[in-house]
Amino acid sequence: MRFLLIFCSLLFVHSFIIALPDYPVIKNLSFRDHLFVQLGEEISDFYKAEARNLVHPELMFFRHTLKEDLDLFSLASRCSLPYDTLASLNGFTRNRMLNTGESLLIPNIPGLFVPRSPRNDMDRFSESIPREDGISCTPFGDQEYIFYPGQRFGRVERAFFLGVFLGFPLREGVVSSRYGERIDPFTGHNQFHHGIDLAAPLGSEVLAAREGMVIFNGFDIVYGNYVILQHANGYQTLYGHLKKSLVQLNQEVVLGMIIGEVGVTGQTTGPHLHFEVRRKGVSRDPSYFIR
Repeated sequence: MRFLLIFCSLLFVHSFIIALPDYPVIKNLSFRDHLFVQLGEEISDFYKAEARNLVHPELMFFRHTLKEDLDLFSLASRCSLPYDTLASLNGFTRNRMLNTGESLLIPNIPGLFVPRSPRNDMDRFSESIPREDGISCTPFGDQEYIFYPGQRFGRVERAFFLGVFLGFPLREGVVSSRYGERIDPFTGHNQFHHGIDLAAPLGSEVLAAREGMVIFNGFDIVYGNYVILQHANGYQTLYGHLKKSLVQLNQEVVLGMIIGEVGVTGQTTGPHLHFEVRRKGVSRDPSYFIR
């Protein structure tokens, strides 16, 4: 398998300067660029080999610096590659706008790239999923990746990437009250419950359900001590009845980070976590999002 390993250029990715091998440079994503044409032909050759159960083409990489703003899905479409191929190779954790002047690598074969040393929550999650037929490679010249030709994100990985995946907010907990209409334990009347209640011992660690930022950290007569996290694509999660919060306003958090402790503050009949999921201000049933 061929890999070009001469170091000479610099790439600015996620606020870090990374030395890259001297891969062929696609200057324009158009058929006027002979390397772009070559990329398309090699991707086509891969699909033909897959269909006929033949040996795959050799894995190679191209460099490209964007000449216009594009989101990841649009870029993937232009390159005739699945978005998960570009995302897993370049360390993108969600679809986002790629800015003019931003550089990235483009492979000549569709598939998934999983680094041996995870760069982010998406990598850590992908690394935990069993896969077969992986190929070792070093696209950035140093860190080892395992490449899985032709593979795509699974259902849960896709949900994570698109911003609808959430981890469980407790290490252990039992659902004591579900989302939807219920009899309010304080008034005895029907009332809509905008989250789920998770019973757990007093002081149990409360975990961030996904990476995000603390946009509220305070007290309410109903929620007690509570925290709201802002996530990608308009999603928010709320953690109520906390004994105490362990984060600060505007603090960035990652999936599984301890943000507080289960308590009995606010209107509660016992120690539990009130957990809500909102999108653009509208509550959603958390059970649809928690894996």
